[in-house]
This record gives sequence, structure tokens and C-alpha cells, in this order.
Amino acid sequence: MDGESVFCRDKKPHAFERTQIDIDGLVNHGVDDILGVIELLHFGRADRRVFAIDAQKMDETHHFDGEFIAYRHAVAVTDSHTSHEISAGIQLLLWQKSNQFCGYCGSKTIRHHKENAMACPNCHQYFYPKIQPCVIIAITRPCPITGQPQILLAQHHRHQTTGMYGLIAGFMEAGENVKMSIHREVLEETGIYVDDIHYITSQAWPYPTNLMLGFCATYKSGEIVIDKNELSHAQFFGKDDLPLIPKQGTIAHELISQALKLDKY
Repeated sequence: MDGESVFCRDKKPHAFERTQIDIDGLVNHGVDDILGVIELLHFGRADRRVFAIDAQKMDETHHFDGEFIAYRHAVAVTDSHTSHEISAGIQLLLWQKSNQFCGYCGSKTIRHHKENAMACPNCHQYFYPKIQPCVIIAITRPCPITGQPQILLAQHHRHQTTGMYGLIAGFMEAGENVKMSIHREVLEETGIYVDDIHYITSQAWPYPTNLMLGFCATYKSGEIVIDKNELSHAQFFGKDDLPLIPKQGTIAHELISQALKLDKY
């Protein structure tokens, strides 16, 4: 791993066998003691241990035939299980790096060998990976003219150059339940109201440690008034006039495809 990017060959994520690589310090230390090397405990088996390794730990003299590609692009060309492994690796390496010292007493933490926890040997506090829940919503309505299904898509400022549109999404706030978050985010960003909310699917998204909770909802009322600090444009689109949307492999693509019953896009 290199930040939020994963090593790829032929544009696809590539995993190494332990004998194929040199990891700085792995020979002389246990893996629990090495910053930048972390075991993905929930993805291993009795005969297969899975590790995520920071690119900085690799032996600089070893040359690899490949490149690092951002997770958001790599996820489009890999299977679901592998994408979850990669997401876990990115998030756990960041968590490990961010929790080297106890936030209570300042002592250096150590990795717990049976679970994802950094433990303080002095005051016995435990620090677990932080997961940030986010809602992402596919809002649909029948077209006022044709009656055909439409979906609300919005363009964030950062995507103006690419022309890509996505779904309304945002972080949950402390004290909110999921439906409260959906109503607030939709109203804040677009000025409309929704109802008939249903959970569809979820996706771990390592930017940096998000858990995307995907829902569908039905437009209820209101005129679209965008939050200009967040969005540059938003409108309802039908399946025949869709703009550029997020790539296959993302939860946004899946929700849009399900909402409009797209066979392939």
C-alpha cells in the first residue's frame, strides 16, 4: 500500500507471497512490532495469513514490475473479497500509524496479538480502529412528463473538470440515527424532502475510514436548491440521459444501477 493506493500489475491489484518480497525488519522482529506492517486478522485462514504493507517498508533495492493505483480506481477491476481486503489494509495501516502513542498518558502503544487493538502497557487503555459511518442515498421519482423513473444526481465542485455526477451523501452526526442523517443531508444539500427510505447495501470506503450505508428513498416535496458550498449542480436524470457516474465497483454505481434497473452501464 502507498497511502490510499494499492500495488497493481496490468492495472489490477496484485498480492505477493511472503517469499517474493523483503520487508524491512521482519526477519529480526515480530510482525506486531513493525510500524507499516499489519495483519488482516479477519481475512486470514488457518493456512493463509494476509498482511498489508506500507510501501515505505519494502526493500528499496527490490524493483517491482507494476504501479500504485488509487483504491477508487482499482476497485473497478477487482472482485468484492479482494476489494474488502485492500480497504481493510489501507484503513488499518492508517489506524496503526495514528495510534503509536497513548492519548491518555503518552506511552508508546503495542499491538494486541489477537484483535485489532493498540494497547497502552502503562494505563491499559485500548485503541480500536475508528470507523466513520456515512449515508449515501439514491433518490428517485417518476418523471413529471413521461412517468419514467428518474434519479437525483449531484455534481460536487471537485468533479467539475471530469463532469461526473454522484449521489447525495454525508457523514452521520453524533446522536443521529440513520433516517435522521438522511433527512438532514438531503435537505441541507438539495432543499428537498424524501420518504419511503429503505436500506440497500454497504461498502467500506478507505477515504479515510468510512463505512458507506446505502439507501434508496422517494422524492416527497420541495424545489432543488443546492448548497453552493458543496455542490455545483443537481437535477433528476432518466436512464437515457445519464451523465458520467461513478465507476463500477463503487456503492454509488450499484445504487444508481439498482434504482434505474440498468443492466450494464
